[in-house]
Amino acid sequence: MIEIDPYWLYVTYFMIVSLGVITYLMVRSSKQFPPEKVEETAHDFAGVIKDSHGPITTFLWAVYAGLIIWAAIYLIQHGHEFLQLGY
Repeated sequence: MIEIDPYWLYVTYFMIVSLGVITYLMVRSSKQFPPEKVEETAHDFAGVIKDSHGPITTFLWAVYAGLIIWAAIYLIQHGHEFLQLGY
């Protein structure tokens, strides 16, 4: 029988649940800002680049929050390594 550290088991569960939540938010946010609305606010540059603007979706807010939390945790865990570089 394989012995699994409970910490990594919880991390795995958290990752699976987070993936489900992020996928749900992505699908839900696309319903709030449909392609027709995107086309209304789009600017076309020489037929090559299309730029549109609109509200920041819940999906993006969740991704931004996740990245900020990850960066803070990473800095807390590995900050001493940066101090040893001697810059």
